[in-house]
Amino acid sequence: MRIHHFEFPKLGHGVSGGEQCLVEVIRNLKSMGVGNVLYTTDNGRETYERLGLSADEHLEYVTIDAYAVEQKHHVFVSFLSRTVQAVKLIKHVRLDRNDVLLCNSDAFPNSIPFFLLARKNPGVRLIYWFRMRAPDLFRGFEGHFTGRRQFPTLAVIQFKLAQWLYCKLALRRGVVLTHNPHYKNFLERKFPHNRIHILAKYGGGDSETKPCSASDKRYDLVWLGRFHVQKGVFEIIDILNRLKRERPDISIAIIGGDNGTGRQDLEERCKQNDLTSLVTFLGHKTGEEKFEILRQARIFLMTSYYESYGIVIVEAMNSGLPVVAYDLPVYGVFESGVIKVGILDNDAAKNAILQLLSDSAYYEVKAQEATLAAEAHSWKKVSDEILSLCK
Repeated sequence: MRIHHFEFPKLGHGVSGGEQCLVEVIRNLKSMGVGNVLYTTDNGRETYERLGLSADEHLEYVTIDAYAVEQKHHVFVSFLSRTVQAVKLIKHVRLDRNDVLLCNSDAFPNSIPFFLLARKNPGVRLIYWFRMRAPDLFRGFEGHFTGRRQFPTLAVIQFKLAQWLYCKLALRRGVVLTHNPHYKNFLERKFPHNRIHILAKYGGGDSETKPCSASDKRYDLVWLGRFHVQKGVFEIIDILNRLKRERPDISIAIIGGDNGTGRQDLEERCKQNDLTSLVTFLGHKTGEEKFEILRQARIFLMTSYYESYGIVIVEAMNSGLPVVAYDLPVYGVFESGVIKVGILDNDAAKNAILQLLSDSAYYEVKAQEATLAAEAHSWKKVSDEILSLCK
């Protein structure tokens, strides 16, 4: 048996939550002696190999050239180019009856070649990942839960169309795999003929951690993520403004993003609000370097307006940090370790942070809750569950 993973929509050299899952699952499957084939882009292979996912007897890369088109054209144009290349590529793929096709996302450079290959091979087993429901067309990522309205953006239109196509193309066999019970009713309506499998727990909590004493803490807060509209990164400004009135020396480390317009806009707003001395921009970090920074903070601040799960929450809890986050419906998977406040209730977020910083006994209780909660989230367990589905 070989598991064929589809990840043609890969953009840039960063790593999304879905890609992190892909890398960790293949890493664990390889360690169990399971054969894998990863269909991705040239920059995808470069990124995943940098993370230690090297080709060997248990992993074969099959790639298309996509990065040059991505750099020169709009993402939609790049996706069209990828789809054409991927469809041509899969014409030459030969599968054994025991093989499994696993689609890593609903983006159409994945779904179209995946379903074409599935139709050519009616005996193989199919697994369809469903990672995040597309937001409301007239609210988008920023307004779906906050109530803000907006004209439909090209990104949201593309997401909605891709997800609609994914549901329409689905063959009446196979397993729809998701990591959040919040999506259960939606998936049962959209995939009425397929088995819906909800993972018992998602991963992110099995990275090795090293204790960090209180004296080694350099930052009061830490934020980690992409500078994308769904991440609510500019809410940091409002929360810091509220905090500094009562705690002028409050500090925060920002991990993620790059030197693009998102970071420049945030740095400019920090200057306008006289917050520059409180904020440390650390750029994109991965691996042990990322976890080392997390351990140097006291609290993880999660400002996302829209998420599918929140792997960074598990990573923060695994580093011993209590989390303050908006109470999104998908966070129902976190029963402890996360202090949830009303969406956009930044005054409540401020109060939660101040209580953690001023009450050491309360902080220790919440930090311990976070550490214990993270222990249930393991990439090894996710991999075992997926392998069981494949068999």
